[in-house]
Amino acid sequence: MWFHQSHPNMEENLSIFSSARLFEKTPAGKGKDRSTIECVEWFRSNLYVGSRDGTVQHLSASSSSGGERPERVREVGRRQMGRGGVVSQLKAVPVLNHLLVLWDGSVTTLNMFSLEPVPGLKKIQNVSVFYVSQPAAHSQPVFVSLFTASTKRRALSIHKVYVDRWESVGHVALPQDPVALAVHETCLCVATTDRYILHDYFSQSTLELFPHDHAKQNIIVRESGKGEFLLNGPGNLGEADSPARSHIHVQ
Repeated sequence: MWFHQSHPNMEENLSIFSSARLFEKTPAGKGKDRSTIECVEWFRSNLYVGSRDGTVQHLSASSSSGGERPERVREVGRRQMGRGGVVSQLKAVPVLNHLLVLWDGSVTTLNMFSLEPVPGLKKIQNVSVFYVSQPAAHSQPVFVSLFTASTKRRALSIHKVYVDRWESVGHVALPQDPVALAVHETCLCVATTDRYILHDYFSQSTLELFPHDHAKQNIIVRESGKGEFLLNGPGNLGEADSPARSHIHVQ
């Protein structure tokens, strides 16, 4: 695993990025290696690694010089989620001290420091991908919104996640199976099996953007600004605004 640092002043640096090795898994020896890194999550000095063998690792990165580039990484904790199954997505929620783990088709909530399961938060099953919004401003008690895509039906489920419970608040039907998503307020940007769409679940308006080839393209859906999303369009990256603004730009 490598740490990449950007250099904003290109006149003083010949390269835009520099890299340093942070962490390397020890080879498993003969046979098929099931400990391959599948996903990572980073919050401040905390690095979380999800593997194909169902393991979640908590690493701590530090720098002796006080700079931005980490120089040392040590393992703080490790949790085996179960027998087999891939840890395919991780998301830290610092405001709740939660780490959301998508393992073997279910979302499990761990304490982001001890990696112990959070009491009161049962697994959400049959999930293929999820997205966590920013904490609601000035809300008491504090919560974040969790959007989960179902593996059994063409729909998204919306949950409010609190420190000790979560609450199902709605469902959004989709025309096709979702494979990636991002959310801004009430606007969903979703990559289905063959296209990108924008859907406002408050007004129920939908805007089809452009097709993609899931077999040959890396699917990218990222929130890139207020009401803007970064997508991997036909041949190039593109940017799409919310349905209300109805603006699409491909570079």
